[in-house]
Amino acid sequence: MSNLTWEEKLVALNALAMGHALAMRKPGDWYVIKPSYEVSRKGMLISEYGNGSSPMSAVDDHFAKIAESRATIIMQSFSSPRRAFRWNGFMWESVQEKTEEHS
Repeated sequence: MSNLTWEEKLVALNALAMGHALAMRKPGDWYVIKPSYEVSRKGMLISEYGNGSSPMSAVDDHFAKIAESRATIIMQSFSSPRRAFRWNGFMWESVQEKTEEHS
């Protein structure tokens, strides 16, 4: 578990890609708006969004899904250069994207 505050987590998310913001669907229903990147899970690219009953819980949920889970984040997934990053507990670090060969 990270000992960062929710505001520090939002700063860390914006260090990955500027444009993270918070939106409210209705009172008590918040979510994180994220810039364009995908999460690589089991060879599939998916979009992850943090949700919560407050801005703090939405950011905490989003950070847990993409950073604390040690997920590989794919930037520019459909263009070049495609880049991969992972949270190392302190900062985002560039990693080699694993590719699965299909028979």
